[in-house]
Amino acid sequence: PGPAASPSAAAAPAAPVFGQGSQPAVIPGAARITGPTTPPGLIPGVRNPEPEYPYASRQRGEQGDVSVLIQVSESGQATQVEVTRSSGFAALDEAAKRAVIRWRFKPAMRDGTPVAGTVRTRVTFKLD
Repeated sequence: PGPAASPSAAAAPAAPVFGQGSQPAVIPGAARITGPTTPPGLIPGVRNPEPEYPYASRQRGEQGDVSVLIQVSESGQATQVEVTRSSGFAALDEAAKRAVIRWRFKPAMRDGTPVAGTVRTRVTFKLD
């Protein structure tokens, strides 16, 4: 068995974040969207690309979990990825960010309308 790098199955979604405050931005002339918001998440049955385990990290025996906060657009694309808890190894943290930015998500929903939001997950790098 070779090295594995995978997202955690126990990813805990975070509450969506809208602009600078806790409410969505109001655009003049746009219909106001109210009601509870369902956070974004992984799409069941869609296999997102796994992170590449950096060769030098494997050679040095580096392992760890990278916790990330992902900004997800209304179309389900990751628009920004921030490391919230480092693995302790910059190369693993960067590999996680490079992979997650390519993932597709189910967007957050409010009143049946897709909206931007955030979700948290963990990417694990483990040598077998």
